[in-house]
Formats: sequence, C-alpha cells, structure tokens
Amino acid sequence: MARILVVDDRPSNRHYLRVVLCGAGHEVTEAADGAQALRATRETRPHLVITDLLMPVMDGFEYVSRLRQEPEIAATPVIFYTATYRSTDAHKLATACGVTEVLPKPTGPRALIDAVNRLLGDDAALPAGAQALREAPSALSGLGQRMAGHLGHVTEDQALINGLLREHSGPEHERERLRGLSLRLADNLGHVQRSASRIFALIELALDLAVERRRDAFLRMFCDASRRIVEADAVALVLLHADESGVRHVEAHGLRPPALQSLRGAAVRQGLIGRVWSHGAALREGNGNDVLAELPVSFGPVRSFLGVPVGSGSAQYGVLLFTDERPGHRFDDEDEMMALALAGEFVVMFELFDANETLQSRAVELELQVAQRQQAEQAQAEALARLDGMIQAAMDAIITVDRSQRIVLFNPAAERMFGRRAADMLGRPLDDLLPEAARGPHIDHLRNFASSGPSTRTMSPLRTVRGRRANGETFPIDASISRVVLDSGTYYTAILRDVTQRVQADQALEQYRVELAGFSQRLLEQEKQTTRRLAQALHDELGQTLAAMRLIYDACSAQAGTAPNDLMRRFDGLISEANQQVRQVLVDLRPPLLDELGLAAALDNELRQRATLTTQGVDLQLDVANDLQRVRWPAEAEYAAFMIAREAVHNALRHARPATIRVKLAGDEHRLKLTVSDDGCGLPIGGAVAAPGHLGMVGMRERALAIGAMLDVQSSPGQGTTVHLRWKEPGGRERRSLPINTAQTIPEARS
Repeated sequence: MARILVVDDRPSNRHYLRVVLCGAGHEVTEAADGAQALRATRETRPHLVITDLLMPVMDGFEYVSRLRQEPEIAATPVIFYTATYRSTDAHKLATACGVTEVLPKPTGPRALIDAVNRLLGDDAALPAGAQALREAPSALSGLGQRMAGHLGHVTEDQALINGLLREHSGPEHERERLRGLSLRLADNLGHVQRSASRIFALIELALDLAVERRRDAFLRMFCDASRRIVEADAVALVLLHADESGVRHVEAHGLRPPALQSLRGAAVRQGLIGRVWSHGAALREGNGNDVLAELPVSFGPVRSFLGVPVGSGSAQYGVLLFTDERPGHRFDDEDEMMALALAGEFVVMFELFDANETLQSRAVELELQVAQRQQAEQAQAEALARLDGMIQAAMDAIITVDRSQRIVLFNPAAERMFGRRAADMLGRPLDDLLPEAARGPHIDHLRNFASSGPSTRTMSPLRTVRGRRANGETFPIDASISRVVLDSGTYYTAILRDVTQRVQADQALEQYRVELAGFSQRLLEQEKQTTRRLAQALHDELGQTLAAMRLIYDACSAQAGTAPNDLMRRFDGLISEANQQVRQVLVDLRPPLLDELGLAAALDNELRQRATLTTQGVDLQLDVANDLQRVRWPAEAEYAAFMIAREAVHNALRHARPATIRVKLAGDEHRLKLTVSDDGCGLPIGGAVAAPGHLGMVGMRERALAIGAMLDVQSSPGQGTTVHLRWKEPGGRERRSLPINTAQTIPEARS
C-alpha cells in the first residue's frame, strides 16, 4: 500500500481517482490546488503525486517546479493527469520539471493503475474492486436505451391495438382504417426510433470529441461515428489547406487503399467530389442499382453517394463523403440531414480543437517562459551574489552614487580607506568624503562627464583627486568613474585607490632627479675645468717642451752641416708626430672653434676631420639652416650638444657600418634641436653593451640631464639609429630630466 496525493480542482475528478486507487489498496489524500498540494507534500511525504495541470492559485507545473527545489521532497514521483493539454505539450511541461508520466483525462482504471505501478515499482494485477470500475456506458447511451424501451412499450401497445382490431366486429372500412393507422404508427415509430438513436449517437460523439486532445484520435473517432450514424459502407473526411490550395489530410473508414490514395490527388477536383468541393452544397446521387460512373474507378462498385461540405461561413475546411455498395440502398433526406449535422458538429468541435491547441501551445510557451524567467532570475541573483562578493572582497574602494550624489554602495575597502562605516554612509552625500576645496571641481567634472555622451556605460580617464578621512586627514586618490543608465535612474560608480605611498615615492624621485641634475651639472663643470687645466698643461708644458726639442734639433742639424742620417730623420718624424698628437688631443679636449665660432662651426670642423680619418667611405653630412650659422646658445648647452653629437657619430662609425651619417641642427635663439641619424644596422635586441672605458649613452644621458634637456634614442635591428636632443632655454620650460625613450629597451649604448 502506498500513500498517494491526488491534486485536482474538480471534486468529481478527485472522487474518481480516490475510488480507483483505494480499490487498488492505496491510501489517498486530496488537494484542490498546487499550494495545498505543496503543504500536503511537506507534511505527509506521499509516495506518489497525481496532479492536474491547470488549477487556480498555483497550477500543476509551478507546484512540481517548486517541489523539485526542496531537497527533502524533490525526488517524489509525479504523474500529470490532464484533459487540457495536448500530449506533446503536456510532455514538454513534464520534461521541463522532471515528470515522466502523463495521462490524459479520462483514463481507464487499468491504464491508471498500470502507470501507478510503474512509478511505484509494483507489478500487481488490478484488484477485483478496481476491475469493476472499468468504463461504463455513458449517460447518453443509457438515455438512448430508455427511449428504446419506451418505444418498445409503444410497439406493444400497437400490437394490442392490432389484437383489438382482429376482435372488432364493426364495419370493414373502419377496421381497414384502423389497420392503416396502426401500420403508419408502426412505420413512424420506426423512423422516430432510428432518428432518436442517431441523435443520441451524435450528441455522444460531440461529448467524446470535446474531451479528446489527440488530433489523430479526434479524426478517427469522428469518421467511425459518422459511418455508423449515417449507416454507410465507407466514409471519408477530406480536409483542405488554409488557403484551399490542396488536400491537407484525409481520414477514412471502409475505403479501399486505392480510393484513399486518389482522394489525396486530383480526384477531389473532379466528378461528384469536385462538385461538392466547388459548389459548397450537399450532393446525393445513385438509385441503388446502377454503379456511379462519376466517381473514380478506384472507389469500386458504389451504388449510392452522399457528399456534404465541411465549413463555416466563408471558411471552407473540406468535404465529408459517404458511399454505399449495397444493391437497392439509397441515401435519403434523413441521411443527408444527419450528414449535414455531422459536418456542422465537426466544424464546431474542430474550431474548438484548433483554438484549444493554440491556447495550449501558448500556455505551454508561457509556462516555459515563466520557467526560463525563473531560471534567468535565479541566474541573475547568483550573478549579483558573485558580483557582491567580488565588490566586498575588492582591494580598491568602490563607491556608487545616484544622480543626486547620494551614496548607494560603499564596500569594505572604502570603509578602511575613509575610516567610515558603510551603514553610516549609505544615503549620505558624496561631498562628505571630499575636502572643501575639491567639492566644486568634483561637481564640474561629474557634470562634464554626464554630458559627454549618451553611452550607458562610459569610463572616464584615470585622474588623481583628494579624499578626506573621518579624522579630517586628506590624502591623494587615483579615481576612475563609470556611468550606467537603468530604468530606476542614472548611477555613477567610482573605483578609488589610495596612492599616498606612490605620491610620496614620486616626490622622493623628483627630489632625487633634482639632486641628480645638480650633481650632473657639477660633474660637467668639473669636467670642463679639468679639461681646461689639462689642455693648458699640455699646451704650456708638453707643447713648449716639444717646441724646444724642435729648435734644438734644428740647431744641431745646422751645426753638423751634413745630411741627416736615418736616425736623425726618424727623430725628426717623431718630433713632428708628437706635435700633431698634442694638437689633436687639445682639439678633442676643448674644440677651439666651439668657444670662438659656436656649435655649428665646431660640428662642421668635427665632421670634416672625421671624414679625413675614416677609411670606410661613409658619407658624413651636416644640415644647418643659414639663420643658425651664427646663433650662439649658452656655453654649457653648446658643449653638451657637441659632445653628444661627437659620441653619436663615433658610435655609428664604430658599430653600425652605415653608408650615411647625418647631423642636423635646428631651433632658434631659445631652443636647440640636435639630430644624429644613420642608416646602419641599428641596435641589436636588448641594446648594445658599452665597450670598456666608454660610458656610451650613459654619458650622453648625463650630459643632457645636466643642461635640462631631453634625450631620445630610436633604433631597431636593420633600421638604423636616430638620436634626438631637445633643449629649451630655462624660464617656464618643461621638466627635462626624463629617461631615454627608445623603440626598444636599451640598457647601454654602443660606445
């Protein structure tokens, strides 16, 4: 014995299920809707639930969906028992909520108990009490039987009248008259009995069609009943497409397969059938003896034909055809009337069936949409929960405000950053978190951001603002802001990061840069002084010594009066070479033209000398505008630019294997732009390594830093190298102490 919960809003349906199930030995409880059923399921924990689909308060689909969400009762087996949904639609809903059994209303006791046993795992036979509940004749059939009984009584009365007539001794004409009346009464009673039987069969058919939800069974039931009601050998229902362009479906009983096949083709447009189709009126042919020649040959020896249109108003659904092969049989007026009544009944039921199918399909769609929406809402809730978890765990402060600048979100990181509790800040103005001086600019920035475009989600550029902690301390913040437009209004979300340590590091770095620039300037000045003293020493001491050696050598040669030998000639050459080397060193240490004529002249002389010394055939070019030939810049700027140009040309000649080296000088009295470019092999990936004893680009960078200039090197393998130096006269100038920018990272230049 199992506990079974029956859920249906109709007491008669619950009573039927209770009788069948209790007769099978089960314990039954009842509920009138899904809400009651859900409470009963939690309380009684039934072994099985049999539920209708359409019910008030909570329908069967929602009931089962909610049941499946509760772990303690989720595994309860369920049977859908419904007359509302078509089989396919009911199975769709069943699949959506995990139901495996769907029974149509009405279902006989045998099929019901079989389904219950399948789900409970019980193969017991149907008990004797349940066997007695097999389908009984309908009330209409009983009514027909009662009417037939009354007609039988009338027949008995007629027999009594006939007996009285036999005993009657009156005039012969009166006896003949009574006999005629008796015969006519018998004939009329026969017609009434036949008509009543047909009418009751028609009514019973209408009731059966009203509860049938399967299209194929609906059509089969109609055709089978129509053949019996009209008393024909064969019947065929031919349905058209909606646009009446052709045959949509043929349902027949008693027809030969060739005849059935012909109705799907051109035969429906020809002969008797074509006339019924085209005229839209009933047609009755045949005298009961001759074979009807206008029907297709595939119909066989048909002796009587009756066809009626099936339609309503301007809508033509098809035709209903009856044929009979019995000799002497002919369809009469009453047959035609019954055929028309059947066609009319079919139209009503068919339209209701189609409308019901449409409503059921729509109901299924709505049920599935509700289920999908519930799933989407659940997924959205889970997504919101995940988002809330991420917001709560975020390291950065996240604050959301509405259009009136009232705080609606304040995460834990914001609590730690500002020293304020979220519960205290919700609904408070954002100005509470800003210093007095920052509130006005913040409002202007937000107004500009709001009018920047119609986008529902726009991120502003990262900007640094200042915030105010609960203790009044102000601190720097990196802030980005986004905007989202929802039905409930416009919201702004700021992601904030405390950059106090970074700002302090930037300030320390800036101080370091200032100190480094001063140190570089002192080094450069020291280099100039050292170079000047060294040049002076070379000129005054070594130069004078070499000049004295030349004079002594020349005096000794003159006194000897003889031609110089090899040793003397060699000594003479060494003296000349030493003098040349001293002069070159003096030029390298401090180009005289740089002080006398300026940077353009010094660069021109440098390139000419390089051209005479190189054996590589490199084209050395100098590009200086005419108006810059005599322009003079501060001595320290010219010296640094000259030394950077010399180092860049030296590096290119030594490492790049170029065909052309070009030095370009541009600017004006207040700006200096120096460019040294070559078409050589470029710097390798990872940069070049300085040669021992050379500082390479480190020295170039320090020289640029010392004069507050910017140095930029661009190079890639096979594409040559370009060195840019940009100097601007102090006084409103931009910060110069920037690192070298290259197309690749260059830890050290070639030297």
